[in-house]
Amino acid sequence: MIRNTSLRILALFTGSFVLLYSCKTDKEEDPAPADPKQRFIGNWQCAEVSLRDGTSQPYTVHINDSVNDYILIENFYGIAFNKKAKGQVAGDDFTLPTGQNLSGKIIKSGSGHLENSSTIKMKYIIDDGDPHKDTCTATLTKQ
Repeated sequence: MIRNTSLRILALFTGSFVLLYSCKTDKEEDPAPADPKQRFIGNWQCAEVSLRDGTSQPYTVHINDSVNDYILIENFYGIAFNKKAKGQVAGDDFTLPTGQNLSGKIIKSGSGHLENSSTIKMKYIIDDGDPHKDTCTATLTKQ
């Protein structure tokens, strides 16, 4: 009787061990690069919604590397590719330093968050001279 119980316990333990360690793990996203800015670099399709002006036509944004912990966002707010907004990266987030003047459009505040390897969510307020500041949200999808 003791031998039978011992065999059952041994079989249960062995079976549990095999099941635990033979399971295939889910595929994870690529590990984060050493420089967190690299995850933002690329061409993105921007879908922007303004509380003041409504939804804009989608447009392309280019994000490039810059010095230290900064990225450069070309065609931010659909202004132009030769106008670049700076963003300071910290992990999966970046902030747009206030006061940046892009062809008369002043960034009052702004931030972005890398949702995953192909999506960035942004919020920002722009002073374009209109009495009502333009409060926007944008979803950037990697191209």
